[in-house]
Amino acid sequence: MDCNTARRMLEFAGPLRRELDPPDLQALEAHVAMRRVDVPDRLRAAILTRLAEDRAAERKWRWKSTVLTGVAAAAVVMIAVGGWMLYQQATLKPFDVDAVVREIDDDGVRPAPPDELQRRYRSRGIEMSAPASLNYSFLVHYGVADLEKQQVPCLIFRRDDDTANIHAFAKVFVVSDRQFNLKHLPVNQQSTEGYKYHVEVDHEPGSHYAYVIAYTGESLDWLRRHDDAE
Repeated sequence: MDCNTARRMLEFAGPLRRELDPPDLQALEAHVAMRRVDVPDRLRAAILTRLAEDRAAERKWRWKSTVLTGVAAAAVVMIAVGGWMLYQQATLKPFDVDAVVREIDDDGVRPAPPDELQRRYRSRGIEMSAPASLNYSFLVHYGVADLEKQQVPCLIFRRDDDTANIHAFAKVFVVSDRQFNLKHLPVNQQSTEGYKYHVEVDHEPGSHYAYVIAYTGESLDWLRRHDDAE
C-alpha cells in the first residue's frame, strides 16, 4: 500500500471504520504503524551525513566535469593555433640574404628619379612628391620613417668623393599638409648651431608638401641639383 491509497482510506477509518473490508483495514493499520516508527538519532544522523556526502560528491563530479570540458576545449584551440602556425611557417618565403644584398646594391647603382619614386610609393598606398631640386644620383635608400609621431616618406642620400673631398650624408623627410599644418611654415628655414646634423626645411607657398632635410657637412651644395646634373 502506498501513502496516497492510505490517505484516501483514512477518510473511512473514523466512524466508518467498520465499513472497510478486513484485509483493507489490516493493511491500513500496518501502513500507519510503519509511518509512526521512530527513527533513532544515530540512524538519522548517519542518513543525513550520507545524503550530505552524496551531494558533495555530486558537486565535486560536476566541477571536475566542467574543468575537464574547459581543458579539452583549450587543448583543441591550442592544437588548432599550433597547426596554423606550423602551416604559416611552412608556407613563408625563405629569407634570402643574397637578395637583400642585391637590392641594397641596386639602390646604390641605379637610383630612382623623382617620378619613379612617386610611382613606387603610390603602389604602396602612399602619396608623395619627391623634391625636384636634389641630385638623385646620390640616392642610396628610400622608405618610411617616424617623424613627430607620424610616418612619412624618407629619402637617404650619400656622397663619398675622395677627389672632391666630400663625404656627406642626408635624410630627407617628406611631410604633407594632410599630416601637419604647413600654413605658417617658412619658405626656407635653417636650424641653429649645436646639433649633430644641420637641418633645413624647404617649402614652397601653396604646395601640399614640405621637405625636412637633416644633413652632415657645411652645406647642401653637394646634394643640390645643378643645371648640368643628370
